[in-house]
Amino acid sequence: MPYILSRVKIRDYDKWFASFNSPEGKAARKASGAKSWHIFQSENDPNEIVALIEWDNLETAKKYYHDKDFLVKQPGIGVLQIWIDYLEEIDEYSV
Repeated sequence: MPYILSRVKIRDYDKWFASFNSPEGKAARKASGAKSWHIFQSENDPNEIVALIEWDNLETAKKYYHDKDFLVKQPGIGVLQIWIDYLEEIDEYSV
């Protein structure tokens, strides 16, 4: 399965999460091919988060993250830096 792993430095977690978790944010990700997401917060810095998002395919994920509307919106919701890795799952194991 394809995933993106992003590390995001934000100005204010609550403001960022309100946008990410809004009905519009969820709908935009779903319409773009996102299947599920997990958000992690750094123990040492609440304004550093990691997102692991499963996508239907990597091409739709890349289109979403390179979309002009997405990029323009980021500073307004407090994103200072974002690093994105596009990942293809090659193995899975459960205990």
